Amino acid sequence: MAGESDGSGARGDILIFWWYQVRTGDFLAYFHSGDNIHLQALPFKIFDSSQAWVGTFWLEDVLWIYLVGAVGIWRAFKKSAVLGWFGAVWYATILFVSHRDIARYSLPIVPVVLVGLAEILDKREVRWAMAFLLIPMFLYSVNFLVHNTAGVATWQPFL
Repeated sequence: MAGESDGSGARGDILIFWWYQVRTGDFLAYFHSGDNIHLQALPFKIFDSSQAWVGTFWLEDVLWIYLVGAVGIWRAFKKSAVLGWFGAVWYATILFVSHRDIARYSLPIVPVVLVGLAEILDKREVRWAMAFLLIPMFLYSVNFLVHNTAGVATWQPFL
């Protein structure tokens, strides 16, 4: 029936932790891998550049994520209360995340924001602007992929 969960999400979580157990001998390896819980007691700690996973004061993109997310979720409420509340709860949570990669933490609300901003994004001017930005977005992506490397001595346990 519509709205019922088959539990596959929880099953997937168990499977990934089982995989950690098989490969590393530690079922909770994710939580033992270092500082990977980035929730803070106060909101907006991401703007404290002394935080371990922030490390810079160049955070204007975070302001844009917060702004576009808030506007998109606000507008999504007018279309669907369920989408609006899902987006609002997730959005409120990311306000307490202190990590430079806040965009990745925000990915689950992207569909909600897109629904909320659909009328704006459907305008001809916006489509032309997005077409114009395809080349810079491609170059940004290539640059990001080239420089986004992890300093792991050996990947063997994870392969």
